[in-house]
Amino acid sequence: MIVPGQRIGLLRLDATVADLRRLFGPGHRWLFLAGAPPTSDAVHDYLMLYWHSVRAAATTLDGQIVASLVILYDAGFPRYRTPDGLDFRTRRAHVLVVYGPPTAENALLPYGMRLIYDQRGIAFRFDGGGFLREIHVFRPGRAGRIWHLL
Repeated sequence: MIVPGQRIGLLRLDATVADLRRLFGPGHRWLFLAGAPPTSDAVHDYLMLYWHSVRAAATTLDGQIVASLVILYDAGFPRYRTPDGLDFRTRRAHVLVVYGPPTAENALLPYGMRLIYDQRGIAFRFDGGGFLREIHVFRPGRAGRIWHLL
């Protein structure tokens, strides 16, 4: 289950990176650079830790506090969905019907776009073909610390 502003499956926003490592192991580490595709809208460089056991990831800006939780298409299809029924079969138009206009809609050329719902604590990244590729869960009201709200 993806709960905006709270959790993805067993990964919770109120946990620290150390808590998640104790529960799930060290995880696979990926460093993403702000301004470089596919994170051209990121405010800061960030580290993503992915755990195969829960098929989800956590991002951190400082190595200690969880900035967001992420589920990627390959890992999340069809396992994860929101209480509103949004999952990786969802297209952009359906997200707009369910949630309305986003706080920000960031172009990620050539990688598509991201719909950010700051007050709900959820963001959706679509590829250039319009397919949902990532769902991010973060603390409501803190999207501007992760992405430029363009």
